Amino acid sequence: MDDSGQVVPSADGGVSSLPPEIWRVVAEQILGQNTLRALVQVCRLFRDIFRPFLHRKFSIDLGRHEPTAWEQKTLPVCLRYAKDFEVIINEFRDSERQSGAYYNIDLNDGYAAFVTRALKAMPNLHSLRWLNSSLGEDYDSCLILSNAELLATAKSCPNLQHLFIQFTNVFLDDPVNALKCNTSLKGFKTLASLELFQFYGKEPELIDNMANILRDCPGLKRLGLGLAREFDCDQIPEILVATGDCDFLEKLCLKYGTSSSPLALETLRLGHGMFVYKPKSPSTGNYLSKLVKFWDIKTLHIYNGLVHETDDWDFEPVPMQVQWNFFTECASLCQLSVTRLDKKLRRWLNTSGKSVQELLITEHYSMYDNALGNFDILELPQLSMLFTREMTISEHPNTRGWRGINSDTREQIYVDKYRITTLDRIPDNIANLTRLGLCIELENQWVSS
Repeated sequence: MDDSGQVVPSADGGVSSLPPEIWRVVAEQILGQNTLRALVQVCRLFRDIFRPFLHRKFSIDLGRHEPTAWEQKTLPVCLRYAKDFEVIINEFRDSERQSGAYYNIDLNDGYAAFVTRALKAMPNLHSLRWLNSSLGEDYDSCLILSNAELLATAKSCPNLQHLFIQFTNVFLDDPVNALKCNTSLKGFKTLASLELFQFYGKEPELIDNMANILRDCPGLKRLGLGLAREFDCDQIPEILVATGDCDFLEKLCLKYGTSSSPLALETLRLGHGMFVYKPKSPSTGNYLSKLVKFWDIKTLHIYNGLVHETDDWDFEPVPMQVQWNFFTECASLCQLSVTRLDKKLRRWLNTSGKSVQELLITEHYSMYDNALGNFDILELPQLSMLFTREMTISEHPNTRGWRGINSDTREQIYVDKYRITTLDRIPDNIANLTRLGLCIELENQWVSS
């Protein structure tokens, strides 16, 4: 033991004689908490090395208790090691949900006080995640994050690098009450990662707020944005309602670009309401280029699902008209995550997106969806990972067969669509795949011989 009370490596030639730096590298690769707990109990050296990694993440669900119960809890001493802090707000107790705490807006300051106390006990905090998925139509719990002391404490964290906020659940219920779904971001500086989803408010104020924090964080490498939007929930999947101007992203890019240089992002995530549509004026050109340097982007996530463009939902939803040509300069793009593989996206991938190695398509397809034809002529020579979802539906007795090419004989083949998968469709059956994501329903998609 040295003068500081820390255990130093022994010279007996055992594993504990390795420098602590080597063991910290090992600890970074360990994901299981049980493994770390076992290592902490091996010896005093391992206790000193591995304990910070055991307690690097602290997560709380505020809705489990009322503020008075939280305040009575003694914060664990291990919070001084915490680097990741996650605050979750799920459903509060009501007539249908019999667990957790009852909620009213008067409890907000109490909840904020407890979170503030926890933040002050985390001198090494690097990441703050705020996940509010409560379903209350009044959106009052969103105001917890507007508490002045809580915000000031979070903004003063000296090592904070990553900020993720989900203000509410996915579906917008009441546009008036939803004006509470935002908070003041001024004061967060030197962030490397900023993700803000399901926010809502008065558009001019939101744009000013977000343009300012982006200017204050010129070193951003990861940016995610998504508005709370109305959905037609009678459809499967739910259809986003895209009425009105739909130009929030364009306005934000132009506002930011008036006095700042494009961000050298490595990851860009554009969620609901971030419509990459044609500019309102042809003279504007590629407004996204004012926000981001395309050649640095390695990961791109875009919501491009079907939308209602009118208030009459009886009309069939239409594909979102994403301007994929805006991303022509993404020469370093490795991962692309989208909602659907539509014709415009497939054309862009076959011309400007050939660098893509990982393709994730999140919407469920039925085997008879006409959009699946885009997989038939998809050309991604470097594709090594594919994620898709296909719904199980009944066989259509009179459907036209699927036409493909036998990879060995190069002859045309005809197969009932009910019997094929996305893998059958892609040319050469994706010979370079090293990872494959499968969503299997064990009740009807798993057959044992």
